[in-house]
Amino acid sequence: MTLGGRIIHPVCSKFIPHYLNNASWQHRVAGLSAIGLACEACFEQYERQADQIISTVLHFFKDSNARVRFSAVNSMALLIENLKGMVKPNLTEQILQALLAILSDPIPRIVAHTARSMVNYFENADVKLVTKYADQTMQKLSALLGRPEDFIQEHT
Repeated sequence: MTLGGRIIHPVCSKFIPHYLNNASWQHRVAGLSAIGLACEACFEQYERQADQIISTVLHFFKDSNARVRFSAVNSMALLIENLKGMVKPNLTEQILQALLAILSDPIPRIVAHTARSMVNYFENADVKLVTKYADQTMQKLSALLGRPEDFIQEHT
């Protein structure tokens, strides 16, 4: 963080795409983690590329590896927190749809982290959009309360 975005962003821009396109899940996790962690330091640079970065992270919500999906949710939570108000409305809706979809993931830890991440999302979301998806959101979250895993219930 102390180095600043002018130094960190060029390095990240050079290496992250290679990590994200690697067949190894460890590389994809590293690339997604780098996106999420660098967003605070590279705020000004990310601001200009917010839509592209968010679209890239959303792609990994459907990855076949659970660790990659968890990392994508984690990176998205950091992006939502740090890029407040800079995401175009159409992408904001895509984020909500992706978060709602991954609440059905078979891995409880991913579901719990997604439920917790939705708090950040709703703090900055457009009221009209929240209203549009209110029923679906409440149904999904209510269903989580009935699951046997304690940590899912704690984050819902």
